[in-house]
Amino acid sequence: MDYNKKESDKPNNKPPLIPKGGPRGNYQLWVILGTIALVIGLMYFNNANTLKETDMLQFKSMVSGRDVRKVVLIKNLEYVEITLKAEALQNSKYKTELEGSNPMGLNASGPHYKLNIGSIEGFEKEFQEMNDKLPASEKMAYSVEKRDDYFSIFFNWGLLFLVLVGFWMLMRRMTGGGGPGGQIFNIGKSKAALFDKPKKRLKKL
Repeated sequence: MDYNKKESDKPNNKPPLIPKGGPRGNYQLWVILGTIALVIGLMYFNNANTLKETDMLQFKSMVSGRDVRKVVLIKNLEYVEITLKAEALQNSKYKTELEGSNPMGLNASGPHYKLNIGSIEGFEKEFQEMNDKLPASEKMAYSVEKRDDYFSIFFNWGLLFLVLVGFWMLMRRMTGGGGPGGQIFNIGKSKAALFDKPKKRLKKL
């Protein structure tokens, strides 16, 4: 039995200097991009944000022209949603205005306009007076609702989430996923290790 085997013939059980497999996907970036896309989507598809804003003077003109079908008061958010009649939507003054304000095009079922109000009691009183002057067949439907502003809630928490994720990614990049003196400070050392260790092995041979 030959006990004088060369060191180079011995099996090399040392782990490879360069790890197998490619770099892991940057999933943190996709999380941030997905959150931003969701916020933008909510901005476009949130019902209140796609409505054309109007004022009290124009609303009175709609009522006098008997163009309004339904009025909904969002009590806790202090605004009114106005839905026009189907025949009123064929009028060019409404059709052109509504198609230009909504990125999804004209919504035939409504609501179509948003009216911000300063006083709920004052609006209800004025609305009742206008509705009483209309014939029974032309009276506007009226209802009161209470809604949660999901867009504002999500937007506020979404911004906080983005800040926290961005800070976390920055800290991981600075530390290389480990303790202090990680990726940034170990770049020179890692490159030196790749070239120095093979030289040492050659000297032993």
